[in-house]
Amino acid sequence: MPQVYQGFEPTPKPIVGLAESFTKKRAGAPAGFRDRVKHNGRASSVAGTPAALAPLLGQAGSAAHAAQKTLSIEDREQSLLLRPSYDLATTLEIQRQQVGLAQYTEIGRLKLIVFGEPAAGAPTPPRDQTNVWGIRLDWMGDGPMLGISADGMHILVLGALTHPPRIPHPAWEPAHGAYLEYRYADGYKSATASRAELDKHGAVRDWKQIKADRPKKADMIDQKYSERSNCCWPNEAALRRGEGFIVFSPIMRLMFQNSRGFGVIKGGTNRADGTKFSLLVNPKNKLRGEPFPEGFFARGTFQIVQGPEV
Repeated sequence: MPQVYQGFEPTPKPIVGLAESFTKKRAGAPAGFRDRVKHNGRASSVAGTPAALAPLLGQAGSAAHAAQKTLSIEDREQSLLLRPSYDLATTLEIQRQQVGLAQYTEIGRLKLIVFGEPAAGAPTPPRDQTNVWGIRLDWMGDGPMLGISADGMHILVLGALTHPPRIPHPAWEPAHGAYLEYRYADGYKSATASRAELDKHGAVRDWKQIKADRPKKADMIDQKYSERSNCCWPNEAALRRGEGFIVFSPIMRLMFQNSRGFGVIKGGTNRADGTKFSLLVNPKNKLRGEPFPEGFFARGTFQIVQGPEV
């Protein structure tokens, strides 16, 4: 039979004065209930004060809790000042839902990503590339659309994050404009026909027009993920199954293009947990059986700046 406290019996009883009735109810209530009424003057449906919240609210709580050693903020399991952050898998699922429900505002089309210095021992492209323009991935204006989530917490990739194309070598400098090439009697070739060259190499036997601004195959390079990524998540086995991600971190900035011109998103470090703005790519992801490379920007902090190209 459920316990019935004195003063709350459901059976009829004589009508008494208001002060006498309230005194009887308080006397018959649980101890924790009486303490809370005495403290703040109003009743509560919770008996007593939760032990983890007592230090934050300035209440003594139970005698057993008062005897315990004072806990630091990090040790308080239910502290109102700290909320556990989402794990990475949950963060990616939240971004999928935001894209699926169109809970975003379009920013522009991804153009390129510039990375910071990777961790010691991480693979990097050849130095003849990085010495000129650092470590980057360039989609040459054909990247997916980017958006910012409605809550302003995430940069979203709104389409397939296809692999960047082959690009001209950063150290390659094309010759501007067409020019004539002269071939002399001894086989020497030159873009000029000066008196000194005629005296040294003989008469000009032939000439042809050279068209410039046409990069040769040797001037093109591949933007390999393996030369720019830090690691994979959660592991290599998942990556081979098409369920894992290649991780690129840290991201210094990424550039996008829209109707206003070029804009920049600057990546930073989250001072609260030490994470850095990063890119995760699943190159083997499929959507309804068709290849659909999936990409996410996660962790760290970011700042959107509409400005000139960098």
